Amino acid sequence: MHSEKKILIAGGGPGGMVAGIYALKAGLSAVIFEKNPVSGGECTGWNRNGYHIDGCIHWLVGTKEGRAMNRIWKETGALDGVEIYQPESFTAVLGEKTDLRIWRDPDRLKKHLLEVSPQDEAEIEELTDSVKAFRSFEPSVDKPADLMNIFEKFKFLFKNRKVIGKMSKYSRLPVSEYKKRFTNKLISTAFDQIVPEKYSTYSLFFTLAAFTSNNAGIPSGGSRAFTQRLEDKFVGLGGEIRFNNAVEEIIIENGIATGLRLSDGSVETGDFIVTACDPAVVFNRLLKGNFVDDEFQKRYENSKAYPLQSCVYASFAVDADLSSLPGNCIFAIDGIEFEGRKINKLSVKHFCHEPSFSPAGRSLMVAYLDADYDWWKSLNSDKELYKKEKSRLAKDIAGQLEQRFPILAGKTEPLDMATPVTYERWCGAYRGSWLAFGNTPYSEPLRHNGRVNGIERLYMTGQWFMPPGGLPAAAITGKWTIKRIMKDLS
Repeated sequence: MHSEKKILIAGGGPGGMVAGIYALKAGLSAVIFEKNPVSGGECTGWNRNGYHIDGCIHWLVGTKEGRAMNRIWKETGALDGVEIYQPESFTAVLGEKTDLRIWRDPDRLKKHLLEVSPQDEAEIEELTDSVKAFRSFEPSVDKPADLMNIFEKFKFLFKNRKVIGKMSKYSRLPVSEYKKRFTNKLISTAFDQIVPEKYSTYSLFFTLAAFTSNNAGIPSGGSRAFTQRLEDKFVGLGGEIRFNNAVEEIIIENGIATGLRLSDGSVETGDFIVTACDPAVVFNRLLKGNFVDDEFQKRYENSKAYPLQSCVYASFAVDADLSSLPGNCIFAIDGIEFEGRKINKLSVKHFCHEPSFSPAGRSLMVAYLDADYDWWKSLNSDKELYKKEKSRLAKDIAGQLEQRFPILAGKTEPLDMATPVTYERWCGAYRGSWLAFGNTPYSEPLRHNGRVNGIERLYMTGQWFMPPGGLPAAAITGKWTIKRIMKDLS
């Protein structure tokens, strides 16, 4: 009925493609404009010297059949015919005398924690009971709150009442304080691997609940294959993607968004404009700083309440099969210089569950370090210094890997290194952050309908509009955006 209505989408990441898919399913036409030569945005992967480096999916919420998020992935083709890898453990903390594993099997996890730290029995009981409670939570994926009637809102709250009660109990407790309740340092170190310590404790429960219920697996093929399936679905439904064509400006006429000015100098007109990119890019560049959003502005100005996540992502080619090692682990190191200070822990993972990511008999290993955007941005002002620092850091990390794992001695070669500046350059990520604002004890829930005050027919979507962000948030808000457009058309 609305096939003559045209939607222009700025950004070919998962959020933009999901919005485009639902637009086409609703009978609209859709064109995506992507500044890069490939789709995916931050959900991407790249090749180096015969290896494939996966840059995004550590786990994907929605991999369990029958769950609400799984339905969206099925509707958009993201999991069509895909095997799901369910890691045996979420992470391993490698200690001097004993190791700790966060097992996927909840009973095995509880038994293991009690064996490692019997003195923490009471807290372990509370932890595992909370995780069990959070496993029943189902987000509202079909409609945003602003499109729900009072009965739908009540139904959602009643269905999730137990979880909401637990959330209230732990919303003002940061993980940094919660982990002090455990006397065993291996347990508190494991928490650091699961969610940032500034986040509210219920974020920890949510993550473990998804993992232990088989609802946070890893799709075969990784991030690039994941986004390629979304792209194939979008194009298969009749959508069009124009690569290497960045949006430079949203054209506003008499308070109505009517088109996009593109990097090739052309102007494309449409009935609705959807931005599926970082809101900072929308306000500062596409709208030329002429509009300010109070909800985002107060978050940009309060980093304590709304911390951002960025990292250094260092990849290594290993001339050995690492499949006998934990897929994801953290361990103590002698100490290496990082951002002008010493760090004494290192987090690494390998990708032996994906044989195609490395040559036969070899492995891909990645180290990831929480990073300071300002430090790397300043260093990048001197390109030669920036390059030398990355080389030096990669060499130091390789040395620590070989020291911790003797099997790697003389077999570890740096492949690539991404920094916060990389995320900013490739994806337009605000302060190099690959995740939206997190839920902390000092934050307020973001209630935003994706509209810009003073502009009609312009809709913003993506992970930034649903804390704490990530792929599920990008997909849900993409669906919601089309729901809002269809309501405006009715």
